[in-house]
Amino acid sequence: MKTIYDLAKFKVGESPYWIVLRPIKSLVEHDESASFLLEHHPKDYYTKGEGKSLWHYNNNLPKLSSEDFNIVVSMLRSHFSIEKFVICDINRSNNSGEFYYINEEAENMPESNLFKNMSDAVKEVKRIKKMMAGWASK
Repeated sequence: MKTIYDLAKFKVGESPYWIVLRPIKSLVEHDESASFLLEHHPKDYYTKGEGKSLWHYNNNLPKLSSEDFNIVVSMLRSHFSIEKFVICDINRSNNSGEFYYINEEAENMPESNLFKNMSDAVKEVKRIKKMMAGWASK
């Protein structure tokens, strides 16, 4: 009888690629008042607070509700990174039967979101950017 390790596309120890959003510049260590600003008044954090140096665009900040503002600013301050996903363990969903792979940092990734080679991951990044450009132009 075959185990999930035999049936999985990738094996423990293999390093397929995955795509993650990483911050362009990490947030600075901040005190309690800065944390409050970032959570409840993010526009003030980026215009008057410690995050002022993190806003690297020439335009003004987007004029949105704080929840929407956080989503947009998070995307603007991030870039796509293609990284190796070193597989340490494999699980299988009881509902869908899809394989989930786990890396050293205990991050889970479904098989459908891992790429065997770099060129496939690059194609996916281009597809996502095209999708985002289409969204932005609407």
